[in-house]
Amino acid sequence: MRMRDRWFVLVVVLLCACAPQPTDGMGGARRLDHAELLLDAATEPPTAGAWEAVSLPDRWRDRRPEAGGLAWYRLEVPRPTEPNGIFGLYLPHVNMNAAVWVNGAPIGSGGRLAEPVANDFNRPLYFPFAASLLDRPVNTIYIRLFAYEHHYGELDPVWIGPDEALRAGYEAAYASRILVSELATALCFAIVLFSTTLWLVSRFDPVYGWLAIVTALWGVVSFNYWLRDLPVQHWTWERIVHPAMDGFMLALAVWAHRYAGVRRPRTERLLLAMACLSLIVAWALPASHLYPAVNVVHAVVLPAVVYGTVLILRHARRVHPAEATVYMATGAIAIGFAIHDLALQFGNASPGAPFLLPSIVPLMLMAFGSTLVLRFASALRDTEVLNRELEQRVVDKHQELERSYDDRRTLEHSKLLAEERERLVRDMHDGLGGQLVSLLSLVEADAASDPRVAASVRTALADMRLVVDSLDPALHALDSALGAARARFEPLVLQNGMRLEWQATSLPRTPWLGPQDYLQVLRIVQEAIVNVVRHARATRVRTGSRPDAAGDPGVFIEVQDDGGGLAPAHADKPGSRGVRNMRARAVRLRGALRIENIEAEGLGGGTRVELWIPTSPPAGGVTRPA
Repeated sequence: MRMRDRWFVLVVVLLCACAPQPTDGMGGARRLDHAELLLDAATEPPTAGAWEAVSLPDRWRDRRPEAGGLAWYRLEVPRPTEPNGIFGLYLPHVNMNAAVWVNGAPIGSGGRLAEPVANDFNRPLYFPFAASLLDRPVNTIYIRLFAYEHHYGELDPVWIGPDEALRAGYEAAYASRILVSELATALCFAIVLFSTTLWLVSRFDPVYGWLAIVTALWGVVSFNYWLRDLPVQHWTWERIVHPAMDGFMLALAVWAHRYAGVRRPRTERLLLAMACLSLIVAWALPASHLYPAVNVVHAVVLPAVVYGTVLILRHARRVHPAEATVYMATGAIAIGFAIHDLALQFGNASPGAPFLLPSIVPLMLMAFGSTLVLRFASALRDTEVLNRELEQRVVDKHQELERSYDDRRTLEHSKLLAEERERLVRDMHDGLGGQLVSLLSLVEADAASDPRVAASVRTALADMRLVVDSLDPALHALDSALGAARARFEPLVLQNGMRLEWQATSLPRTPWLGPQDYLQVLRIVQEAIVNVVRHARATRVRTGSRPDAAGDPGVFIEVQDDGGGLAPAHADKPGSRGVRNMRARAVRLRGALRIENIEAEGLGGGTRVELWIPTSPPAGGVTRPA
C-alpha cells in the first residue's frame, strides 16, 4: 500500500471514530428527539409551568439567543417490553452541563451546576440506571440543563435503552472526544519540555524556541476540550482559551519562517498586530459580544495557518520530498478540521457534530513519527553505505600503508646497497686498485721482467675497473655505463695497433637493470672487443634503440670487426667458452644475442655481435631465444 493510501485509510478511521455513533433501532435503544422546555431555576423537577414543545437538537442561540441559566427538559418514553437489567440514558451533546431524573428519581449529573459550571460542551454524558425505574406505562425523563447567557446552550437528541446497546457508542464517542484530547495535552506537554531542552542545548536556536511556544499555546487550547472542572470563572477561561488559539495559529506562521530560514519582518509585524487584536477583543469586549467577535478574529487569523503550512511544505519539498507528501496530507486535514470547528462556532455544522481540532496534535505527531521512521530508514541505509565505504577506505589505506612500508623498506634496502657498493668501490679502488697500479709500476721499471707479467697486470687492472664502473651509482644508465667502458676498452684496442669507431646514441632508460645486469652487458661487450683484438684489424661499436620482431621496445649494442668472419660451427663447439658465456649473459638479461658474418661496408668481411635488451622486463620473466 502506498503512503498516500495509508493516510487515506487513517483519516477515514479517525473521522469514523469522531462521528456520532448510530444506535437507532439497535438492541431496543430509542432516540428521543421531541421534548418540552421550561426555563426555571428549580432544583427539583417542576410539576407545573408553561412548558414549551421543542424538537431536538434545541439550539438556544437560534431560538432564544438572550436566554441563559437553568432550564428543564421533559421527555416521555413508554415502558419497555422487559423492564429488567440495566438501562442507560445517553446524552451525545449538551452545552454546558446537565443532570437527569427518571420518574422523579435522580440518576446522575455531569458535574457542577453552579459557577464555574462543569465544562461539558465536548463531553458525552452517560447515566446507567435500573430498568425497574421505568415501571409506568408512560415514563418521564427530566433533564436539568445549565447554559451561560450569550453562550451556546444546546441539547441534542437523547438516547435511552439497554446498557449493552448504548455503552459501546458512548465509549467510542468518549474516547474520540475526551481521551484524544487528554492525549493531545500530554503530548503537547512532552513536546514543550523536549523543545525547550533542545532550545537550551542548541544555544537558543529560534526553531526550537518557537516550536515550544506553538506547542504550549495549543496545549492551553487542548485543555478546553476535556477539562471539566475549570480553575477560574467561565468567562475568564474563555478569554484565555480563544487568544491562545489565535496565538497558536500566528506563532505557527512565525515558526514556519524560522524552520524555512526566511526573514520577513513586515509579515511578522502584521502577525504581532493580529495577536494584539485577539487579546484586545478577548479582554475588552463584554460577554454579550465576545463570541461573535472572537469567531470573526478566528476567521481572520486562519489564513496564517494556511500561509505557515504552505511555507513548511515548500521547504520540506526542497529538502525532503518524501516527507513533504506526508506533511501536505496532514496539513490539508488539519486545515479541514479547523474549518469544520469554525463552522461549529458559527452554528453552520450539523447538529451534534464533534469538535475535530483535538485530533490535530495526534495526527501531526503521527505524521512526524512516520517521517522520522522514513528518515531513520534512509539514515540507516546511508550509514550502511558509509560503513561499507569506510571499511573499503580502511582496507585501501591499509594496503597503501603496506605499500608505503614496502617502498620504504625497498628504499632503505637500496640505500644500504648503494652505500655498500660505494664502500666496495672505494675499497677496491684504494686497496686492490692501488696495489695493482704499484705492481704494474714495479714490473715496468724492471727491464728484465717478462712483458707478459705487465700485460697480465694491466688486464687485471682493467677488469677490476670494469667491475668498479658497474657498481658506480652515477653510471646506472646504460649509455653512461657504456661511455665509461669506452675509456677502459679503447687503450686495449689502440695498444694492439687497431682503430676504434664508437657510434653511441642516447638510449632509453632501463630502470629494471641493476649493477649485476650492467656488469653482464659490459662483460659481453668486453668479450666481443677482446675477440676483435685477437682476430681482426679494426672494430666499430654502435648503439641504438629499436623494437624486436614481436614489436616490444628495446635497445641494441653492436660490435663489428673487419676480420675474416667466424665459422658457424666455431660458435657452438665445446671449446668456445667465450661465446657460450656471452649467450648465457644475454639470457640472464632476458635479451637476445646474435652473432653473424657480414660484408662490412668499407671494412671488407667480418663478424657482427649484436646484443638486444628489452626496455622493460617481459611479463612473467619469459626468456627470449638467442
